Amino acid sequence: MMIKPSLVAAMLVALSASPAFALSDIVGEWAARAHEDAPERGGGPDIGEYQGLPLNAAARRHAETWSPSLLTVPEHQCPPHPADYGPNFSPVRIWKDVDPVTQRTVAYHTQMAWNMPVRTIWMDGRKHPPKDALHTWEGFSTGHWEGDMLVVETTHLKPAYVRRNGVPRSELATLREYFIRVDDEMTWISVINYPVY
Repeated sequence: MMIKPSLVAAMLVALSASPAFALSDIVGEWAARAHEDAPERGGGPDIGEYQGLPLNAAARRHAETWSPSLLTVPEHQCPPHPADYGPNFSPVRIWKDVDPVTQRTVAYHTQMAWNMPVRTIWMDGRKHPPKDALHTWEGFSTGHWEGDMLVVETTHLKPAYVRRNGVPRSELATLREYFIRVDDEMTWISVINYPVY
């Protein structure tokens, strides 16, 4: 049987994936494993336990003077976990919006189980807003595929904590995440750059 050159060209085009159509999608419901992040569950890590974190003197002072009694004040009892902290321990559901005409992914959405915050990760090439734009718990996120790895950049996060024992994070922080799925397991790496602390 002879294969026509035009058919071969069509098959090659069909097999070459564009970055917008990733080979490894992250959509699904994912459970967090309780291993090295177990201290973040329940009451959180002990006060003063921040070994391994690259903190400056201001961050150490903030952490050392933080009081857990703050969590007894009604308005502080159930604060939402920000985008850079929730993945430490919470199961997550991820879904996507697809353009009905182009069939390209416009955005992914993550919803953490704790307090149900929803974050949008824009995949359509839009720019981040100006630095004085609204800051939220989930921030403003954009993503792109590098091979089978989704890379996400988040800015515009409200001031929060890196750990629930007083280690602070300012609103100038940026979050870079890597989502790597292999079969039924996904590795979610978060790198926080918080220049103030």
